Amino acid sequence: MLKKAKKLVFKYRVYILGIFCLGLILDIFFNPKISDSIVILLIVFWLINIKNFKIRPTQTLVLAASAYFIAFVFQFFNKEVIMEKGASWFFVFLTIALVQRIIEEFSKDDKED
Repeated sequence: MLKKAKKLVFKYRVYILGIFCLGLILDIFFNPKISDSIVILLIVFWLINIKNFKIRPTQTLVLAASAYFIAFVFQFFNKEVIMEKGASWFFVFLTIALVQRIIEEFSKDDKED
């Protein structure tokens, strides 16, 4: 059962990435409310993408920098909701990149032993 689920997720990984990208854009720019369930769902989609595409922590940091850039730019246009969402996604992706890096280092140490 688990192998079937993994194969299914791997088969539709491009669609999962598209849903994540679309959901992130919709959440930042078009959703005026902050919804924890949407954030958690998008984080799960991003974690699935990390596993399927073998995304490195530096690529997650690029996504964090993009979210920070959005927050920085929209600060000048007095768009507080977009600015806050960009900043919160910045910290989410920064945390994910940090955890990715820690896991990568521990797995590297296990391989050397």
